[in-house]
Amino acid sequence: MYKVFLTFVAVFLLLTSYAQNYIGKSKDVITSLVPKEMPGFTVNTFGKNPDVNSLKFYDSKKDRSLIFFFDSKNICTYFKLIEDIELYDKKVAEFNSKYQQNGKDKWTIKEEGKTIKVEMEKSEYLLTILYTL
Repeated sequence: MYKVFLTFVAVFLLLTSYAQNYIGKSKDVITSLVPKEMPGFTVNTFGKNPDVNSLKFYDSKKDRSLIFFFDSKNICTYFKLIEDIELYDKKVAEFNSKYQQNGKDKWTIKEEGKTIKVEMEKSEYLLTILYTL
């Protein structure tokens, strides 16, 4: 159980530390970076909407999805992480300690000359974390 917890913490820290770096990157770069930086996530094309320029990764062990959205030049403009609602309190505490809070479930990250907006959306079973410029 302790190993599972440490693995979760490591993956979470990787996601939060690399999250802001994906916006502005190309689809090809993200396709190669995500599996290296976030073990467990693999490309998933199930249910892909052909009218939306996106790239979905899925972590089957933790039942999490990571979806990137691209402009017409295949540059990432925003992305979202979807996971279990049970992680809400842990995510809020983590984000409050690392980022500037801008309202309920909203934060900003300033890095590499960019200001990234982070917003959490809760539903009955899911937690969606949206990263935008």
